[in-house]
Amino acid sequence: AGDLITMDRVLGYAGPVKVNANAREVRPSLAMRAGRLMRSVAIVALSVGLVAIAGSIIHARVVYSYEPRPVLVQDGGETLRATAAGQITYTNDAAREGDVIYSIAINSGDLLSVRMPCDCPISPSSEFYEGATILAGTPLVQLVDESAGLVVQTSISPEGAARLFAGDAPQLEMSDGRVFDVTLNMMNTNGQDQAAALIPVEIVVSEDDLLDLSVGDAARLRFHREILPDAISASVNQVLAGVKRRFVGS
Repeated sequence: AGDLITMDRVLGYAGPVKVNANAREVRPSLAMRAGRLMRSVAIVALSVGLVAIAGSIIHARVVYSYEPRPVLVQDGGETLRATAAGQITYTNDAAREGDVIYSIAINSGDLLSVRMPCDCPISPSSEFYEGATILAGTPLVQLVDESAGLVVQTSISPEGAARLFAGDAPQLEMSDGRVFDVTLNMMNTNGQDQAAALIPVEIVVSEDDLLDLSVGDAARLRFHREILPDAISASVNQVLAGVKRRFVGS
């Protein structure tokens, strides 16, 4: 009794065919119900976090546009630029007033030597080394003037210039996460960065924000496009930033 019997493709069963009406339904325990609730809450929280992070990334891509060149805070003062294109053959970062600070073998074959105009500290640029090939107008040495304060300069791409002309707000994002609203003044290129199609600009920081900066601080220049009204946009930015810090940690 109760054995399963098969014949070809026919299955026969001789066991009971009625459900026992006296069988009681087994209810889950309190621990099982608590576990199911915690799993449901975790799934909902994870889903909300993923949606918020994706929204933050999309919002950043649409609203913000970052310039490729880094920004470095420097001491104020005059800048010695290359007056002709050629190759640097001599550099002297310890030159005093009247000493030759660098020499350039220009394309015509002549040697152009530049003397130090003052007895002051200098801040060499990344192109200030022997063997460097430079264009006319390339900044080589910054003559530090401690009384001139801090200056912030960089070069922007044509796309960045287009966003500036379109009314996008330039902002300075520091490496530690601080953000300052700034204004940009375009500078005379004099042939500088023509090959890279970059436009040199001076970044003007307010006097109050300038007190929070120091020489050597690194930053990125970005353009902020206003899509929503200021009040709504500020609220959305705060919510997205809080969710990002909660789930990403930065």
